[in-house]
Parts: sequence; structure tokens; C-alpha cells
Amino acid sequence: MIDSEEMSFNIEDLIIYRKNQRVIIYNKKFRKYIRLSEEIYKYFLLSQENKMNAYDFVNCFDDESDRKYIINLIDIMNKNKIFKSNNLDTGGLRNEIAIYFCLTNRCNLFCKHCCVESSSNKKDLLSTYDLKNIIDIISILNVSHIVVTGGEPLVREDFFEIIKYIRQRLPNTKLILSTNGTLVDEHNIDFIIDNFEKIDISIDGVDENTCSETRGRGVFNKVINSVNLLKENGFNNIKLSMVFGQKNAHLNQQFKDLNKKLGTEFVERCFIPTGRGLENKENYLFEDTVLPITIPYILDNELKKFKDKKNKKMGCCACNAGNSQIFINYDGNVYPCPSLIKDEYKMGNIFDNEFVQVIKGNKTRSLKSLIKLESIYPYNFEKCKDCDVNIFCWHCPAILDSVKDNELELDRWCRMMKHNLNTAVWGDEKVN
Repeated sequence: MIDSEEMSFNIEDLIIYRKNQRVIIYNKKFRKYIRLSEEIYKYFLLSQENKMNAYDFVNCFDDESDRKYIINLIDIMNKNKIFKSNNLDTGGLRNEIAIYFCLTNRCNLFCKHCCVESSSNKKDLLSTYDLKNIIDIISILNVSHIVVTGGEPLVREDFFEIIKYIRQRLPNTKLILSTNGTLVDEHNIDFIIDNFEKIDISIDGVDENTCSETRGRGVFNKVINSVNLLKENGFNNIKLSMVFGQKNAHLNQQFKDLNKKLGTEFVERCFIPTGRGLENKENYLFEDTVLPITIPYILDNELKKFKDKKNKKMGCCACNAGNSQIFINYDGNVYPCPSLIKDEYKMGNIFDNEFVQVIKGNKTRSLKSLIKLESIYPYNFEKCKDCDVNIFCWHCPAILDSVKDNELELDRWCRMMKHNLNTAVWGDEKVN
């Protein structure tokens, strides 16, 4: 919308890269970027020097098609919070927040890569009363959706009671079930379909042999039976996920084919050597590497995106973990996301009223844990901060965190990615 407000860049929150007659403007607070030509960028600079408002600026262009282009561009810049007038201090939290709600660390499986080391011999730390208390607490927040997870959430005897209570206290909130799929059966299928909008199932294999290597014998067929049962009952919003490392990257296409055959969506996850994954990393990584994303299929996918001229929008560092998303662990402690369950990133405890008010008041960015997390975003991280393609390189802070002290792996990733990113972003064929 074009109005009479003065157009002024909110410089404190912006990163601006200029090269080869192209300009990238990235908003650090809202994790969004826009790409434009050097010529158009200079026009905006002139408008600011002359303290012009948007209406007058647009009318500086005589050609009708130019005016339409500028109007559209200003609208995009508004959406990306480039100007001060629409970049109000909300603490970085969007109007809605997504919550990962871990009900338990118990699980009926013993997966080799489990980063939280779930197993059947764990004990629930939170009672039914505690979980209901948490639900009461988060009901004061504007929650867009809740991912009910674990461990395996279905192992809790009070699972039905807890889900019903969520529905009662947050009736307009979408529910997603994150499960290993082995406990979905005729006895609970109707309840699951009635209460969840989406189901994410971890399968970690393309057949019995590959799945059993990670999850145990018989799991693959149980998951397939659960998927078929859901679909037979009219539920189709199903995602299957698989963790990939270097040693099983060759199964990527077979995994996609499996999902196509089943009529499900696929989710490719990167192996991160933490928890039991650290003990079993030799099952996923070659001896001389630790970086989980240095695997061929991910690099190939990125290269295809870069070479696709129709791909106008590349992914950037858009993670807003800890702000528009939080993870409530099985002990009540809160972290930015399930991949950052570390003491240094602990935000607080959900039973601490003062901390909850911080979340409600959109002030989480002031927490020491999130300041720490912000320090490893690529535009702040010492090794990457001066690179003019850094916002496109590290999409996930948790992965960078896993190798931030490993010079060998950081250099290896940089060698693989920098040339391709420079070619895609700036049109460079040479990289210094």
C-alpha cells in the first residue's frame, strides 16, 4: 500500500550486500531478504536523501509500467520489513507461535541415531497434572499449532486425556502428531484422525532391511500398515521422515519413490551426531568427517536449485527458533528447537511465570540463551560474517553449532558451497 509515510531503511536491522550491479537486503530480525538491481537501489537511496514519501517517489517515474513495478517492489519491501515505518519493535516474535510439546522421553523403540536417547526404561518426569498445567500456561499465548512429540507420545497412558485437554483449552490450535507410527492401530485410529490435522512419522528406511538397521526388526512393516490404515480411514495429511548421513545418502531417491507410491509427503533430515547418534556415528558418517550436511544428495539438490533459472527465490537463513517457535521438553525446560537441546541454549522453564511473561511479551531475544544463539548465525559467526553469501549458506543454526569449532569441516563446506552460491547470487564464476 502506497501512503504518505517517509521511506527510510531500518539500517540497524539490515544487512546490505552490493556486488556486480546487484543488491541483497536482508532483515536480521525478521529473517527475510529481497534482491534488486543496483540502479533501483540507488533510486531508493536518493529518495531517502530527499526525504521523499512513497507516493511522491512512485510518481517520479513517468512510465506506467515502471510505476507498477516500483509499487510492487515497495509492497514486497514492506512485507520484508525493510522500512522503519513498518518495522515496529515486536521483539522478533511473530503474532503467532508454534510449540513443540514433548510429552515424554519414553519410547518403545531404541533408534541408533536418537539425539535425545529415548528408550523404554526412561521414566516420565511430568505427571498428567503437570502436563495439563503446561497446557493452561500456553493457552495465554497465541499458539498457531502444537507438535505433540516425544520420545513416543503414544506410550503415555494419559495420551487421550492430554489431547482432549489441549482441544478444550486451545480449540483453534492445529495439532500435529510426531510419532514412530508403530502404535497406531484400530483402537486409536478414530481418535487420532479426529484430533490431529497432520501426522509426521519417522521411518528411516526404504524397506525392512534399511529400516531395521536403525529402528529394529519389524518396524518398517508396522509403519506401512499404519500409513495404510490412516489412508483407508480418509486421512491423507501424512509425512514420512528419514535421517540421512553420508553412508545412506544413496537411498534418497528410493525414499522419494516410496513416498510417491504410498501417497505421502517426504521429509529429509540431516544426521546430527548427538545423543545415541554420537555413539553410532560410524553408521552414518565416514571416519574423516563430522559435518552432517556434507552429503552428496543435499549438495546435488542445492546445485540443481542454483542452476534452475526459473528459481527466483533461494532459501536463506530464515530460522526464527526461540521467537516464533519454542520446544517444551519432557522436563518442562524450554529450548529454541528440538535440535538445540543444550544447557547454553536453555531459555527457561515453562513453570516459571516470569519467563512465560517474557514469551508473551515478545521479549525472548533479550534472553542470554538467544543472544548466544544469535552469535552463531552466519552474519555474526566470526568465520562467516564477512562473506557476502553467508545468509544463503547456513540455513540451520543447529547444524552450524554442531561444527562451529571444527575448522576442517567448516573449510570443507565453504569450498563446496561458496563458488555455487556466488554464481547463483552474484553471477560470479570466480571466487577468491
